[in-house]
Amino acid sequence: MVLRFEYVVPEAPPSVDRADIACFVGFVRRRPGALPASIEARLASGPYGRGPDAVSTAQREALFQIPVPIDSWEAFDRVFEWERDGGTSIASYLGAAVRSFFAQGGRRCWVVRAGDPIALDAPRDERLRATRELLPNASDVTPHDRSTFAGAAFLIDLEEVSFLALPDLPELFRDVLEPRELPEPEVVRSDRFIDCGETTFEVAAQRSLPRVGAPMCHEVDSYVEWGREVGRVANFLDRYRKDVQLIAAVPLPAEDSAMAADLLEPLIAAGAFDARPRGVCSAFVQLVFPWVGTEHGAFLPGSLEPPDGVLVGLLARNALESGTYAPASLSDVYGVRRYYPELSAAQRTRPRPIALADRGTNRVLGLEQRVSILGNAPDGPVLLTDVTTSLDPAYRPASVNRLFSVWVRSARAVGQDLVFEPSGEDLWDEVRARMESVGRALFDEGALKGLQERDAFQVRCDRTTMTSNDLDHGRLVANVTFQPAVPVERITVAMSIREGGPV
Repeated sequence: MVLRFEYVVPEAPPSVDRADIACFVGFVRRRPGALPASIEARLASGPYGRGPDAVSTAQREALFQIPVPIDSWEAFDRVFEWERDGGTSIASYLGAAVRSFFAQGGRRCWVVRAGDPIALDAPRDERLRATRELLPNASDVTPHDRSTFAGAAFLIDLEEVSFLALPDLPELFRDVLEPRELPEPEVVRSDRFIDCGETTFEVAAQRSLPRVGAPMCHEVDSYVEWGREVGRVANFLDRYRKDVQLIAAVPLPAEDSAMAADLLEPLIAAGAFDARPRGVCSAFVQLVFPWVGTEHGAFLPGSLEPPDGVLVGLLARNALESGTYAPASLSDVYGVRRYYPELSAAQRTRPRPIALADRGTNRVLGLEQRVSILGNAPDGPVLLTDVTTSLDPAYRPASVNRLFSVWVRSARAVGQDLVFEPSGEDLWDEVRARMESVGRALFDEGALKGLQERDAFQVRCDRTTMTSNDLDHGRLVANVTFQPAVPVERITVAMSIREGGPV
């Protein structure tokens, strides 16, 4: 007889005020067995368990294309079979990302299972078609019809989510899966007592791991296709969820490619530095690199995992400890054993002229000005830079865009409370007062810059913000201006030693 003790995290009611909740969309198997009672109850009572949008019992049991609330790694592990099964399927990058999310300090996430992991030998066309399970075509999504939702489209419903991760994207767009020789795991016998909760996870994973390396891109065209998909997700967020940040891992360049020495080359080709409609460049996109070897990543090809789950967990922890508007650079990274590739300081900081397609001008930029970089500090692994891919320098610090998301969420909450109130000066005063209270709270927390409140933010909601056409059609327009407390990412100090020793 086996006794299993499960720690049940007390269920917290959904809250749009939280800024630490993530949504992971990807491929993972459903673990055989009944759903935990807590998850079953939450799914049954939600919109997909009852009413006109209820799904079939089979779909709910399979947890296929249904948002599942997860409050701990143990809860995820009970319902999803994320380990490698020794067959031709790859291990679940989604599982690795969720595990890293909780390992870094995340407390709550939603998981949308888009199907089983893609087979290692699946043809490229099949892998590219699988991207439509992660996010359908925008023309196929109707906001008020949940039957049209799939993958990331469920964000339309999940108002409490602040971060989106699609951990399978690098695998779907790779064009290289290099062979890898694995040593036989050493089995150490011991007479010591072993607690039944102690795991031999890494050894078991190595035994079943196919001899392949991490997925890589050898051709620039693979980065271009990946960039179009990232841009498609960014356009979706711009249209439906301006308060959600996409955290995307940059695919690994093949070791024998020219891109391995200069990662800027494929990123330029993918649109990370211009304003093409489907380019990566967006305030809603935060790229992260390099890939990481973690304490639990031995089951993955090459023993490497994309770093998006690590960054999402770190940002969630930062939101809980310091506020989401606080810069997360130099925050500690837990459980990372190695980085691949190991970027030198020169690779991170070397400036390079970039032609901006929409402006016809050149701008000198380095890798760390476009990509959030994980690396080592004297005290251990940290997040070195916390940036978006926005062309606007004001939105380059990712903390600024997260601060913008706080304003967006607050405005949406005010609008939902007052949507049925009659328009007029009393309503305008109420909207202005509520938004000013948000600004006051942010100012008191140090998120805004200025000696006084009036220097840090202004809120207007009156006849100067609305046209006659707005008033005739029942539209209320409020104007919010704020000064973010922009973080200093890097300070360079040049020191010289004169003859004789003084510095």
